[in-house]
Amino acid sequence: MKEKGGIRRIVEEICIALGFIGVIGLFQPFSFEVYKWAFQIMGIFGLTYIMLSVIPRELSESEFKIALIKTVLGTISLLLSFILISIVLIPYVLKFY
Repeated sequence: MKEKGGIRRIVEEICIALGFIGVIGLFQPFSFEVYKWAFQIMGIFGLTYIMLSVIPRELSESEFKIALIKTVLGTISLLLSFILISIVLIPYVLKFY
């Protein structure tokens, strides 16, 4: 019998592992460099968690793959649009031109 939610479960387990690694890295007292990396890992964990919570659980494996790709591309395009808009607008707001 095939286990339900194969790819989703794998992605969720990777996400949970990233969360644990990030928390351990944030609370370790030895290296500031590890702290900086842990902060970025926690950001990736948070973003992945949000993206997975948007995708419904009732999808088949192929539908989940398509929804995951759409969600990742949508998130990347949204972040890039915010970055590009801020690059274009900030000089005008701060009167650099």
